[in-house]
Amino acid sequence: MDAKSYMQQQEERDLKLLSISPPKGKQPDHLEKTAADSSSEEESSGSEDEGVDIDFPRESASDLLQYLHREVNNLSNLEDNQKRKFALIKLYQIFVQAKNKAPKKVYQELLPSLQKALFKRLTDKVEKCRELAALIIKEFF
Repeated sequence: MDAKSYMQQQEERDLKLLSISPPKGKQPDHLEKTAADSSSEEESSGSEDEGVDIDFPRESASDLLQYLHREVNNLSNLEDNQKRKFALIKLYQIFVQAKNKAPKKVYQELLPSLQKALFKRLTDKVEKCRELAALIIKEFF
């Protein structure tokens, strides 16, 4: 696999995870078909609940923190933009998009251990990381 096709696959995976369409000037043919397919699926599923069905520990804050340990460490990785972005996507899915969320008490217990890393991402050089960090922080307050 060459570097160009690898980057295209990474971009497609990012777009699927974030459920967004690519910029108009940057949309290759293979993404146009994917975007058209997903928009027709969204229209047909109109009355369904929004959210991601993701499995994670909901009972205690310590179990959830242990489950998210890798993502919390990747938030502090200054060298790899992709690791930070995917860590934020995972946190976004759990804290914002999850259909069955943990109780607010669990999230409030997690906040002190996550807040420093999340607030640092507000000044990230990658715009998507800044956006996701802001949305996650907003969910806590």
